[in-house]
Amino acid sequence: MRILVVHNRYRSSGPSGENTAVDDTVELLRAAGATVHTAMISSDDIARRTRLGLVGTAARVTWSPSGSRFLAAAIANSRPDVIHVHNTFPLLSNSILWAARRDRVPVVHTLHNFRSLCANGLLLRNGRPCTDCVGRSGVAGAVHGCYRDSAAATTPIVAANIIHRGLRTMQSCVDRFIAPSDFLKNMYVRAGWSASRFVVTRNACSDPGLGEGPRDGIVCVSRLAAEKGVHDLIEAWAGTVPAGGAQLTILGDGPERPRLERLARSCHNVRFTGLASGDTVAEHLASAIALVVPSRCYEVAPRVVAEAYAAGTPVIAPRMGGLAELVADGRTGLSTKPHSASSLACAIKQMIASTDAARALGAGARAFYEAEFSPATTVANLMAIYKTAIEHRPEHARRQPRTATSLARPAVTRRNGQEPT
Repeated sequence: MRILVVHNRYRSSGPSGENTAVDDTVELLRAAGATVHTAMISSDDIARRTRLGLVGTAARVTWSPSGSRFLAAAIANSRPDVIHVHNTFPLLSNSILWAARRDRVPVVHTLHNFRSLCANGLLLRNGRPCTDCVGRSGVAGAVHGCYRDSAAATTPIVAANIIHRGLRTMQSCVDRFIAPSDFLKNMYVRAGWSASRFVVTRNACSDPGLGEGPRDGIVCVSRLAAEKGVHDLIEAWAGTVPAGGAQLTILGDGPERPRLERLARSCHNVRFTGLASGDTVAEHLASAIALVVPSRCYEVAPRVVAEAYAAGTPVIAPRMGGLAELVADGRTGLSTKPHSASSLACAIKQMIASTDAARALGAGARAFYEAEFSPATTVANLMAIYKTAIEHRPEHARRQPRTATSLARPAVTRRNGQEPT
């Protein structure tokens, strides 16, 4: 099978679980014997643009002629049996889906966030979960400036959603949607999308193997922003762990870091490392008693949970959003009451108190990884979805058989920021 993977990469200045999941997907499919081509563009390009160029970027959010040409060229070069689209924001836009439809190539689209329902993609406003725009026009998002706290930056996204809703882009151009969690699927269904076109399957996560050494301390891997709830974790830690007790290591950076470091002065054994490489994160997860994900916002399916489970490390997380289905209380970790430092403190105390209990939860976490996230499971699920998208496409919408000329055409795809040639 020939697969074209399409993705607008997020900026390299900050870690992106979505970028990593896409990269893992490509490598796992290739390792399984599929012919995989990529058509990727990076949002790093935006930083190099002039002010006039930035105005053009805002317009491309709604409809991107260059993105459509880019995809059309990639299709012509790779002649795929199926296209797997990931992120299209902001440089490709959903207009590229019409280019795929014109070429009659089946499309599978993984929805990693809520961008088509919510301007900031997070269902978040003022640091709190918000569903005001779900199933509605989304104009409230522009009024509140929900993307980057700017009405000017939010308006093009809202306009894009309204336009593509009117054009029925998703209904007309996408054959199957992949949701990384039931929570995400259910939110889109609530907004009026057809449940029958969704398949829930987890994002790819390569297997680093179980952490087999001694375990000590608690780890948090997070962007340091208010909605991530790290302040709840520090408050919980302050009243739970005495001097000489377990170590809390916080990996990540963000606007809240100075405030969080001030809060942590009243705690024992708290260490901030700043941004960390994937290998460093893996090392910390493999040697920790548990990972804490204290988020106050709706998470879809945080990659770090899959990485922890792969290492046999249990997770402490609130019962909300996608975390509620990923963390099975008493089997793969411990669930806490959302927005509650006291509930979090109880879970941390329980996890630290019994090494045997934590080890048993870690075994359950690894079993969950093997069933839901392992390379074999991921590849099998994706290949089945691709096959269904190809076979269920209406006859009139199917691509014509390839000619000898088209089969002989070299397949050249964009790599490292270079356009197809």
